[in-house]
Amino acid sequence: MIGFTSRTFAGAIARGETTLEELVAWAVDERFPWMEVRDVSLSLDDGALRKLISAAARGDMRLHYAWDGTNILDPADRRMFLQGVKNGAIFGPGTFVRLTIAGRVIRDNAAKVGYSTEELATLREQVQEYIRIAAEHRVLPVFENSHEPLTGSGKDAGIRELLDAIPSMNLTFDPGNAMDREHNRSFCSAADISRFYRDYRDRLPYVHIKMTKDNIVQPVFVEDGDIPPAFYREMIADGKLLCIELPEAPDLESCKRRVLAARHLLS
Repeated sequence: MIGFTSRTFAGAIARGETTLEELVAWAVDERFPWMEVRDVSLSLDDGALRKLISAAARGDMRLHYAWDGTNILDPADRRMFLQGVKNGAIFGPGTFVRLTIAGRVIRDNAAKVGYSTEELATLREQVQEYIRIAAEHRVLPVFENSHEPLTGSGKDAGIRELLDAIPSMNLTFDPGNAMDREHNRSFCSAADISRFYRDYRDRLPYVHIKMTKDNIVQPVFVEDGDIPPAFYREMIADGKLLCIELPEAPDLESCKRRVLAARHLLS
């Protein structure tokens, strides 16, 4: 099923062109089956989240929840996670809660390629604890690949090694993050993406989709990108939730047109 993230509309919301509640209503009118509410800094309170539920209920549209700024290696992150799963649980049992892992420690250190052995051990312990906590709230955590390599160097670990170390861990798979040379120093090829998907497809229930061409994220979806639309259609056939995530457009109407065009290309 194809949905989209409110993150694509962050600029339009900040400029006062729309609100999250109006965006949910638009998604219902456009017959999207689901939408990701990206609460970047966990700032939405209970009342605001319940208004979104009411807006979505007009069309029986499902809401999932996401936030940014995660660094699981930082002990202080636990407080953020507890708030995130509490918020996600308001959307009901089975809600996906998307969060990143600790990619910033790789992004911010030019000498790092992936996670060290010690960091991998800490992540294994913390992610397992996060999964346990999420289960108590009846939500489903999906940890997103960001600045990490898909596959480690042998000395340092990437996403593949993390999944192998934590069999209970599921991923928000973001091929664009893995392929974009401006985002990921260890950017990979479309063949790497295909291989990774086929190796771990049962653990990739939730997929963020951007379009890259020549390993650069594009503002719109195109037929001749690095990954052909047919690959994403295969994911839909596999029952994955595909979340359209595009760079911000200059205005609200442009954002809407781009999201609808992306859905059309993938359908």
